[in-house]
Amino acid sequence: MSLKNAALIFGFLMLALTACKDPWADYNEVKDPVLAGNLMQLIDKHPELTRFRELLIKTGMDKELSSSKTYTVWAPSNEKIDEMLKQAGAEASDSALVRFVGYHIARQTYFTRNTADSTMRILTMNGKAVEFTRTGVEDASIVAPDQYTGNGVLHVINHPLIARKNNWEVFEGLEQDAPVSQKNFISSWKSEEFDPENSKQIGVNEQGKPIYDSAFVTRNGFLKNVADISNEGRLYTFFVLADDAYTQERDKLKNFFADSTELAASFRTQAYIVKDLVVKGRYDADHLPAFFYSPDSTRFSVSKSSIVRSIPTSNGIVHIISSVSYQMSDKVKPVFVQGESVNEISPSSLSLNRRTRKAPDGTIFRDIMNNTHTVNGVWLRYSGTVFSGRYRVYWRMVRDFSLVPASGATDIVHFPQKVTWNERWKTPAGTVFDPLASNGFGYRNEPFIANADGTFSPDYNEVLLGEMTVDRYGVIDLYLVANRTATAVQNAILLDYLKLEPVY
Repeated sequence: MSLKNAALIFGFLMLALTACKDPWADYNEVKDPVLAGNLMQLIDKHPELTRFRELLIKTGMDKELSSSKTYTVWAPSNEKIDEMLKQAGAEASDSALVRFVGYHIARQTYFTRNTADSTMRILTMNGKAVEFTRTGVEDASIVAPDQYTGNGVLHVINHPLIARKNNWEVFEGLEQDAPVSQKNFISSWKSEEFDPENSKQIGVNEQGKPIYDSAFVTRNGFLKNVADISNEGRLYTFFVLADDAYTQERDKLKNFFADSTELAASFRTQAYIVKDLVVKGRYDADHLPAFFYSPDSTRFSVSKSSIVRSIPTSNGIVHIISSVSYQMSDKVKPVFVQGESVNEISPSSLSLNRRTRKAPDGTIFRDIMNNTHTVNGVWLRYSGTVFSGRYRVYWRMVRDFSLVPASGATDIVHFPQKVTWNERWKTPAGTVFDPLASNGFGYRNEPFIANADGTFSPDYNEVLLGEMTVDRYGVIDLYLVANRTATAVQNAILLDYLKLEPVY
């Protein structure tokens, strides 16, 4: 074999050996020795963290920090741990100590660079959130940041963290000299709910749906229906009215919630007060907006001068206030009944044309119409919940069809309609309300504009029908009744909406 051929064979062998090497070997190799360790091993290397290390072992959290799961740890140095353990009451029980330690640990990895120039809210192992910035966590300063290892990152902080109570815990724990009226009502607002987790299925019904030996759980109605201010994952500002201010609000609103019993009226009035005393986000006394919007979009305002006391919480802030301001039209809003949202049609075989239209100002609206039927005695029923008291009632219907008089005529063919209503509790048992027999506001021609040149145009304005009085808060039925004739067009049905405007 020549020397040249031997060199070629050697080269091919080396190439083959190189090709057989695992291409992922270099990729998977841990080049940073720090990544081969874990958080517990990293904490062991810090003599200033020996007391926190002892607490980790005592609570069993050392095993978590030695596992393959990923964590962020804000570890306090030794100096103030014992003092703040007593302050937090963490020595009272094993569970309290677990909560104390868990407040310093979060799942996943968070470096200071992740915060940019803002604040991150991070849920910790004890269920409460901490606010994390480039330089600190809660009220503690970071003295040694971003020490990473194989299963997370360690930040050394200058003192332990003491978890604040959340909005609900602060509210429930308000001391004796704090306002009690709002607290007493919200605490008493209970609702029972079906609990599927603790209910046992004992069969199925004829429709094949499960039947349970049902278990129920009692929940607070405010947390369920208004805002869950116990939720650590969200920020809320919660306002607590002073007792005299709470009484003033009850007196101001009670006439809108007349009911069959004083107890029912009182409950509805107070529920309507407290639903507008919480907003999303945290607003301290120095950063109050001009207006707040409650969960159901009621606009109100609170001035800095009305704040008696503020209590920062883990998920926002609680303000005790001496007054709250709003326009009555924002609080007790007009009721709109949309024509297309009909609950019942008589006769049921009658069809309605649901139209989409465009007004001259560019707004889009929907209405209902039927101008071709030949039925005498058509009516539509609309049901809705309204306040007790007086209302001004308006209708809007846009006649944009058949606006040219017949040959030789000077007027168009009209189709009078009427609006009437029924408070259900007034209808005797065993009887049925008859909208055809009830006069209501009486028959009115549809709105239109008669122009000076003898032509006719649609009228897009609301038209006042009159005033009505509702004796009790609750559901009423409103009826739109067509003209009593079987002649098409003359018995047309048309409606954009009805508006019930409270007389304040």
